[in-house]
Amino acid sequence: MQTVLKLALSFVLVKIIAVSTGPAGLSLFNQFQTFVSVLAIFATAPVSIGLVKYTAECSENDAAKAALFSTAMWCGLATSALCALLLEVFANPISRLIFRSEQYSFVIQLVGASNAFAVLNVLLASILNGERDFRRLMLANVCSNLLAVGLSVLLMLANGIYGAMWAAALIAIGFTDASPTQSIRDSLQHIPPTSRLAAEITTVLADFEAGLTWDTTMDKLDARWRDTSWVHVLPNAGALTVPVKVAVWRGSASI
Repeated sequence: MQTVLKLALSFVLVKIIAVSTGPAGLSLFNQFQTFVSVLAIFATAPVSIGLVKYTAECSENDAAKAALFSTAMWCGLATSALCALLLEVFANPISRLIFRSEQYSFVIQLVGASNAFAVLNVLLASILNGERDFRRLMLANVCSNLLAVGLSVLLMLANGIYGAMWAAALIAIGFTDASPTQSIRDSLQHIPPTSRLAAEITTVLADFEAGLTWDTTMDKLDARWRDTSWVHVLPNAGALTVPVKVAVWRGSASI
């Protein structure tokens, strides 16, 4: 059951990624997924296999198990800290290797920072396996798979990740580009061009280039997102683009 559910969830996730980002995005996702898997093996291999064996041998000795679990946890945290340090230092070359660009180096750094949670998850699974508590082991694996896929789908469909990437790029580029308009256009290079976020920002830019006023542009924005909460990234991104373009339209390019 666990294997069937994992395969089904993987199929759903891959399908959504393929539809959202196309073949190129799916290829990058597979490379990134392989990198994360290799990293997890590197961080947990020194303790995971031995932890299963010695947990089974110490099943009747609570003091020995406590010492074993404590040692395994500290070893796992040490290896994850080492991984985090290496990914922090080599984030740019790793990003170039996987994504062919340094603009996603922060993703590599984020993986390093969150690797400790993956290590703890593997240690927990090893302990349950050693205790032969297969029911809880299956339940933990099923819940972790559901949570991972659910969060991934939610973040992709809600454009939350794209919004964070676009905002970070816009802030950084704003210090170097010659004009706000150029900053907005350059920031679009850091999100998938087929995403709804890119489409919304491009639509607002096109409205101003067509000669529409602030009020008309905002009315169209309100009409497009009438049924969407203003905490959603899409109407917020469109609304943020409007004043920048108005500043340029009125000759205030130093906004």
